Amino acid sequence: MFGGEKGQALPIALVVLGLGGLMLAPFLGHVSANLIGSRIYGEVVEEQYAADAGIEFGIWHLLSGTTVVPEGGQVELPTLTLNSTPVNVTIRDLGETYEITSTAHCSDGSLIIITAEVTYGLPAGFEVIEGDKTFSGHATYTGDYYVTGDVSLENHVVIDGSIYAEGDITLNNHSTVINGDIVTAGTLTINDQTDIQGNVCVGENLIMRSYGQIRGDAHVLGNITMYNQTKIHQDAYVGGTVTLFNKAKILGDYPLTYTGCPIFTFGEGAYSILSWDITPQ
Repeated sequence: MFGGEKGQALPIALVVLGLGGLMLAPFLGHVSANLIGSRIYGEVVEEQYAADAGIEFGIWHLLSGTTVVPEGGQVELPTLTLNSTPVNVTIRDLGETYEITSTAHCSDGSLIIITAEVTYGLPAGFEVIEGDKTFSGHATYTGDYYVTGDVSLENHVVIDGSIYAEGDITLNNHSTVINGDIVTAGTLTINDQTDIQGNVCVGENLIMRSYGQIRGDAHVLGNITMYNQTKIHQDAYVGGTVTLFNKAKILGDYPLTYTGCPIFTFGEGAYSILSWDITPQ
């Protein structure tokens, strides 16, 4: 080392050490804040899951007959503890429907309250059609329909409502419009520029051809196959595979895990969720 450079290493080392000390505290604080934030977020998610489960618990009580709610009355179910979170559930009779309120008591003293309006059995207000049904003839049909067989729509039909079918649903020919939801226990086939304004639930497979569109979410137990510029505007929940051909698109998230139909279930335990509101407090 040259004579003029003697002693320079020590001041430089001290400066570096000082800068490191100044930066270390904020860095550790940032890491600590992130860890705390992640833990709190995880707790909130678990607590919301607990509140969700409270709604399902209430639905089970109705379907199983375990709890009978007096006409116009209200019943409070035994307190649940889910994910270490106490959950209180009440069921109130609204006439044709029930209001289920699930209140999760969070570890920080706050509450997550979910209120759902449900009906069980056949959907309230639906016209029941026994056997197969064909809607056709350049016509508009107003109302909600529950069909025990297969459903076919032909020739510029507009359904100003929803269709639930225990069989397959096939939508054919140009400009068929559904201004509600479609729920089928079978396969849903969409052909020729059909436009579904609501959500769909499919118990088997969803097949879309020729510019058909679903404006809401798709909940499909089986496979989704889409051709020729068909489009799902929201999310796709699927139990099988998703195959897209010739510029077909899903604009939302996919494939999300299929967890059942949030609108309606078929069978003796059939129920519909008419509304679902979450209120943190």
